[in-house]
Amino acid sequence: MVTDGTTWRRLYLRGQTWYLDCRINGARHVIKLGKNIKRTVTGELANVKRAAILRGEAGIGKKKEDCTFDKATEANLTWMTTNCRPRTQQVYQQQLDQLSQSFAGKLLSQISSFDIERHKHRRVEAGARVAGNREVSRLKALFNAAIKWELYERKNPAVGIRPVEEPEGRLRFLDYAEEASLLKVAPPILQHVIVIGTNCGIRIASEALTLTWNYVDLLRNQLTVSAAFARRAKPEACLSTPEHGKSW
Repeated sequence: MVTDGTTWRRLYLRGQTWYLDCRINGARHVIKLGKNIKRTVTGELANVKRAAILRGEAGIGKKKEDCTFDKATEANLTWMTTNCRPRTQQVYQQQLDQLSQSFAGKLLSQISSFDIERHKHRRVEAGARVAGNREVSRLKALFNAAIKWELYERKNPAVGIRPVEEPEGRLRFLDYAEEASLLKVAPPILQHVIVIGTNCGIRIASEALTLTWNYVDLLRNQLTVSAAFARRAKPEACLSTPEHGKSW
């Protein structure tokens, strides 16, 4: 008899057939190993069977939870509608759409680190180095969420995947002459948006274009970005001061 923690096992011969007798999670199981085989071979087969049982691959014991990439994505999207701002939801949706091109229809257990590296390479070849890095981060978060929600009980294959080196961004500001030139050629519908963005320092898509009149105070030359769209998830007031740009 061999004892190894939660499982004990012994080998015995009945007639010309070898059997593995083991106990897992309090339940006894007798497994046929083979007929007319040597004792040494029997031991090796027993180790293989035992490993398969402990991995949940032999129909014995608790099988590890697993789900498809599509189901995990659906769960993530449901979570995002409650916990993320609209602009963030849109960005995450775009990342998941790209990931689905590589992993749709697969079980999470079928996605290996090599598969993720292959997705990363595909995005680099498409000239989307930065986007590819963000997608790998989103995939890592998807696996972590699936583990947290007990949809998946294995290791996260995205852990340890190194991001692709990204080019350094360029930081610059419009001077007064450039701003005047931009307003001169911009359509009238965009001119007000440009003035708000340059004088108040707010992001166009998620902050300027989501403003409503109740967040604008013309008497104080002040506007407030709603917490639902602000970068720090709390209301932010911006006071427009034409002489010096903006103050917070």
